[in-house]
Amino acid sequence: MKHLAKTYKTIVTLMVLLTAHTQPIWSQQKKEILKDIEGTYNMLENPPPEGGVHLIMRADQTFYVVYFGGINFGTWKIQDSIISFSPRKEPKFIVYSRENTNIENKKHLRFGFDDKKEVYAQLADDQPFRPIFNKKANCFQPEYSIEVPKPFTTLRLAKKESNRYSLSDTDATYQVFTYTIPEKHNDILIITLSRQYTAVTDFKAIFKDHTLFFGPDDKGSPRRPLKTRNKEDTEFLKQYGGKSLLPDVLEYRNEFFPALKDKENISPNELIPFTKINITKTETTSIKSDNNPLFVANCD
Repeated sequence: MKHLAKTYKTIVTLMVLLTAHTQPIWSQQKKEILKDIEGTYNMLENPPPEGGVHLIMRADQTFYVVYFGGINFGTWKIQDSIISFSPRKEPKFIVYSRENTNIENKKHLRFGFDDKKEVYAQLADDQPFRPIFNKKANCFQPEYSIEVPKPFTTLRLAKKESNRYSLSDTDATYQVFTYTIPEKHNDILIITLSRQYTAVTDFKAIFKDHTLFFGPDDKGSPRRPLKTRNKEDTEFLKQYGGKSLLPDVLEYRNEFFPALKDKENISPNELIPFTKINITKTETTSIKSDNNPLFVANCD
């Protein structure tokens, strides 16, 4: 038994020594591989006139997809020669609120829409969800707003699941998001985002000979050093890279800040920043809704 114990101790000691010696070697190899991949890649072989889609990969295993009018980011990892990308997904709704002393004894709801289909709102627990628009809505305005005389602090927004087949609205399922609005906040901004921000999916590519291949028929996108990017793109990444599409505090002059009706006579209250409201609950469920839309958008 003493002989076996001594042998076991020797084996464990050798394993510890082997691990200690190989760990720095593997860490150095990994750094070299990550640095070898770091660079910028063109994701479109024939980009449209407004510009292409550029993939920027960093050695810290973060990436940015930059395209005309937008940016997304996420993390990547490599196994053998296959790189897996996991982009950041934004929630379907972004809610902001603020206290506005110009508004008395009511709530003012503002809506900004990228996604206008099958969207619902519930403004009180004892009320059904209401569709934001009528079923055959068309000819939309940039912004909409309503006044709600009854105070509330719980706001629920719902989006009908698009990948589920249902015979009627009664057996459909919805993604429901719950928000708690500060009691004194009476000016509420609701923004719905398009699928390009909320339905992004993971994707993969093969890395070979300093080139990324995004599919079997892809001719490949050669790696270019990060230093080849121009100063404007570099500054854009510094400002927006790694951040949510919308800031925690929405200030005047931000593209999502509500438009001012009278720019010649601006009240100080109109320039008060909005604060982003965090989602307190997310669930996929059925909802009770009526056919009374908040807005009717018909041009016919």
